[in-house]
Amino acid sequence: MKNKLFKKLVSSLVMACLLLSSFGVAMAATTSVASDIKGHWAESEISAWMDKGLIKGYEDGSFKPENQITRAEFIALINRSFGFTEETAIAFSDVPAGNWAYPEVAKAVKAGYITGYVDGTIGVSKPISRQEVAAIVDRLLGLSNAESAATSFTDSSTIASWAKASVDAAVTKGILKGYTDNSFKPSKSITRAEAVVTLDRAVAAKVTVYNTAGTYGPATGTQTINGDVVINVAGVTVQNLEINGKLLFAAGIGSGDAFLNNVTVKGDTTINGGGVNSLHFKNSRLAKVIIKAAKGPVRVVAEGSTTVGLTEVSSPAVIQEDGTTGKGFGDVTLNKDLPTGSDVTLKGTFDNVIILGDKSHVELPDGTTITKFKTDADATVTGKGIIATAELGKDSKTTFETKPTATTIGGVAAPNPTPTPTPDPTPPVVQKGTVVGSVYKYNSKNEQIVGANVSVYSGIQGSGSLVSTVESGPDGEYSISNVPAGNFYLKFVKEGYMDLTITPVNHTVTGNATTDASKAYMYHNLVKGYVKDTSGNPISSVEVKLYDDSGDTDYNVFTSTAADGSFYFYDVPAIDSLYVYIETGLFRGIDSEIGPVQVDGLTDIGLIELKSENKKLSALALSGITFSPTFSSDKTYYTASVPFSVISTTVSATTMNAKATIHLNYEMGIAKLNEGFNDVQVYVNPESEAYYDIYTVQVYRETEAQAAAIGMIENYTGEDINLISVVNTATGLNNSSTAIDENFQAYRSAIIAAANGALDTSQEIAALVQRINNEAQSNAIAKIEAVTDDESAKLITINDLNLATGLRTAFGYALNAYKQAIVAAESGALDTSDKIAALIKKVNDSMD
Repeated sequence: MKNKLFKKLVSSLVMACLLLSSFGVAMAATTSVASDIKGHWAESEISAWMDKGLIKGYEDGSFKPENQITRAEFIALINRSFGFTEETAIAFSDVPAGNWAYPEVAKAVKAGYITGYVDGTIGVSKPISRQEVAAIVDRLLGLSNAESAATSFTDSSTIASWAKASVDAAVTKGILKGYTDNSFKPSKSITRAEAVVTLDRAVAAKVTVYNTAGTYGPATGTQTINGDVVINVAGVTVQNLEINGKLLFAAGIGSGDAFLNNVTVKGDTTINGGGVNSLHFKNSRLAKVIIKAAKGPVRVVAEGSTTVGLTEVSSPAVIQEDGTTGKGFGDVTLNKDLPTGSDVTLKGTFDNVIILGDKSHVELPDGTTITKFKTDADATVTGKGIIATAELGKDSKTTFETKPTATTIGGVAAPNPTPTPTPDPTPPVVQKGTVVGSVYKYNSKNEQIVGANVSVYSGIQGSGSLVSTVESGPDGEYSISNVPAGNFYLKFVKEGYMDLTITPVNHTVTGNATTDASKAYMYHNLVKGYVKDTSGNPISSVEVKLYDDSGDTDYNVFTSTAADGSFYFYDVPAIDSLYVYIETGLFRGIDSEIGPVQVDGLTDIGLIELKSENKKLSALALSGITFSPTFSSDKTYYTASVPFSVISTTVSATTMNAKATIHLNYEMGIAKLNEGFNDVQVYVNPESEAYYDIYTVQVYRETEAQAAAIGMIENYTGEDINLISVVNTATGLNNSSTAIDENFQAYRSAIIAAANGALDTSQEIAALVQRINNEAQSNAIAKIEAVTDDESAKLITINDLNLATGLRTAFGYALNAYKQAIVAAESGALDTSDKIAALIKKVNDSMD
């Protein structure tokens, strides 16, 4: 080939430049798509990190996933992925102040996950080993604080004593893994790809999620979690933990309860779930609590020695201290984003209460005290609670049912005139209204219930005060007057029915007005249950059927699960052979007997766990192989080609559902490749143990003869060989990419002119042949279409006709007949290969 020596020299110089500049460029070059990660086992993680800007490629468009990574580069990746930004002063001899790594090391030392060597250095430019990575990840996440199984790698004895516990913990957690030969290679330098995948797993492990009701944390002592914690279901108790991150009470709690006992939270505690049932903080220390629930009011209770630095309220809430010996809630701020008209109840002793939003209603029950109350907005404060000092803005129109001991308006003390003695002081006027509604039978929506006791409570369900109780009338109707303005809820009691407590949709009383609570429905009994997957995640919007299996009755009713996976059946008949039936395409259904139900009470089926039917892969890779089309979980068949030199590939696959399993018919996941076609298959078994799916990659491995022919073409400089035969052996094809004698000269010229390495695979050679064949065909078609008379027809040859069609159907004995037909054809009648082939066939048929 031309200029091959020159091309190799330039390539070497470019590589040298890249190597010399890689220390700075690897982390700074702006490359959106790396050219060398396609098909790599870590492609998905690397791509995700590049998209997030956590790591970048080199200026030549590559990523170099197998390159080593230095301690400084690894530190920079940790700081970005974990969000460390605070710095401290450092004085390591190998990190001068002007070095790019100086601020990164300063952040690492501040975060406490790395220290220097005894010689005063920190080894910024040294490659970082796998056991060093394990130790750092351990410090980041506190992994070795929990018990871990000892690793059993073939080289476990070579793991340094200072790293042994960290390696055990990181492997147990799945953050680091061994090699296919069951070794760990503790002293081996970690690669760029391994660094990304390891930290990606570490970041994921940083969040601890409790998805199943139960008690978490040690019975004694204290466990430290260096990350965030999420409580996602009701019925969770967290105890004896120090959380060096954030805590989230997620919306999955619904209106249930959750408990903290002897828990310290260094970051923010955010409340998105919970309801009238309480979130209890006992003997705990929380830096800041943010209440921002999407549905209904949330009740938060501090008990024992609990101390909360600051509580910010952005949704209706009851904030209550119950027998606290610590500071309790202390300071409370009602944020500007608290919806207008929201009710917030404060029960206990508070230092500072600040109201930023307008038109909020604050209830201070008897016994509540506030040292300082401050607002520039307009608020309504009701209740018998005591405010020592109220600081109001000059335009504030805040009103108090119980007057503060001292008040300033716009910074000026409000006059406190000596009251004129009166025998009977007039009490503050409390706005009141009337609540009306009606009560019906659940199983007969049009039949009223007479004589039900209806009680109205002022406040939020679970913490309100009884106002009055009446009996429903002959039409099931009731009317209760003198209900204080604000929130209310109702309780219905009737013999033979289950007690019913509800907060109506329209649950706010307006002074001197009537509030219609609409209809309530009472039932004799209730059958309830929960549907979740085997990881404890609620399954919503699933149809549940309750039916009589005996055939003696036609009882057959349906309902759907709510967001928390719960379902309810009301007024269920006393049938001994009741079954619950659930069927869904995503999970394996159940058809199970529940036994007799209580005639006048609650029958709790409890938890129904469904096993997933998901048998899809979320990732599939073959080492050293790029297959087509690009992987998609919905596609199960792919193709690929590899050179003869590739004799095996390591199969790696990840299931979309964590509890599905993968079966490979290859030892250690390594598939050996024979010459020709190989089906590399991955069997995916769903958690439900239903029939498996098969993902297949048909890999064509070049034959030894192909490899020899490719080598000849790659080194061809014009020698006298049977080039057509060699090219067809190299491609192994017999189609439009087959080399033909008519194009010999074009193939020869193109091969000689090709760049070094441009024709070192069968696909590249086939592409060259097809390109030349297509060009020759297009030229032949154009030549034939250009014929207008006998003179121009003289230039047409049999080769032209066969090139134009891509067939071998034109014969020399009929050349003159072909020419005559071409001359006679209309313009545009021969502008495609199919039209020319049809003309040739017509002439051939006429001469048979």
